[in-house]
Amino acid sequence: MTGSPRPSGRIRLLVAGGGALLLAGIAMTSASFADQAKVNVGGATGIRVDIPVRLDIAVRDGQGGLQDAIEAAEAVVLPSSGAAGFTEHTPVVFEARFENRDPGVTGDLHVTVFDPDVSGAYDLFGQLRFTVYLQGSATPAASGLTAEEVNAASIVETVHPGGSLDVRIEAVIAAGEAVSAAGKSTQLGIRVDGNSP
Repeated sequence: MTGSPRPSGRIRLLVAGGGALLLAGIAMTSASFADQAKVNVGGATGIRVDIPVRLDIAVRDGQGGLQDAIEAAEAVVLPSSGAAGFTEHTPVVFEARFENRDPGVTGDLHVTVFDPDVSGAYDLFGQLRFTVYLQGSATPAASGLTAEEVNAASIVETVHPGGSLDVRIEAVIAAGEAVSAAGKSTQLGIRVDGNSP
């Protein structure tokens, strides 16, 4: 094929969770992570200590509500901005807000990217370069990297109960690859895993 890459009408942000693989459609996905532990002491005496170790990550939907989006089928769909399709120069922009619900515990939220739907020779994901911004910063946490490089960069933000993590991803086609990318499409997944220190 010749010409520029065709824009996809499916450019949007999909956010879901559960610590499992999640889906998108030239899109983003995240993970909700929750845990609770109870410790019983005292044996038969019935003395009990409840320790709520809970990291509960949710994502803001388009109406401003919080969604757990634990399963891929419950993914939250959000719109993209920037370019209408992938190019070498003007990025497609995806933004999402993840929240550590209160009450809970402080957690380290780790951002990674993945391709939820590999379509072989017609998949564009490997030709994309990502720039990641956290918390509205003008300085990127990662810039111009492949997916593998983004994931190796350990993009982590500590979020306290009641706090949020704003993630902005800008994606472009790698320099010099627009011609070979013509006619291809992809999906973009963003995963956020949480761990309490």
